[in-house]
Amino acid sequence: MEAGAIDVGKKGPSAVRNELKRLCSSLRKECVSLVDSFYFTDEYLDSTIGRYDGHIYDALYEAALEEPLNASDIVLETLPFIKKCIGVSPVSRL
Repeated sequence: MEAGAIDVGKKGPSAVRNELKRLCSSLRKECVSLVDSFYFTDEYLDSTIGRYDGHIYDALYEAALEEPLNASDIVLETLPFIKKCIGVSPVSRL
């Protein structure tokens, strides 16, 4: 449509986009019910924030604790770059 394959006139692309936004907005109210109708378990979805029990923040905290990237405060490989950014010169090991 926007590339010219479908001729919808000058107002066509924006009219189609506006209608799509309107339809998505009305569908948004039903999204949880729609997904719940498939009976996927939290374990199957492996979703941190899409939890049936509503304990989103507890789940986010637990997931952050389990994330390997959060095992240390600073990733050692980035330390020279961080020091450069904050104006601290790295100590030479020689």
